[in-house]
Amino acid sequence: PVFLINFAEVNNTAQNFVHFTEEEEDLVFRMHRLVGNRYPNTHITYL
Repeated sequence: PVFLINFAEVNNTAQNFVHFTEEEEDLVFRMHRLVGNRYPNTHITYL
């Protein structure tokens, strides 16, 4: 899985592609459900 992460608070054009294993992807989704969106200016898009 590949995620596009846009760090809007740093720079509106700053984007990073991050490759996750299935285990890491599962952890990201479970942590997001647990703590919610603590960083509203960071947008994660699944590609």
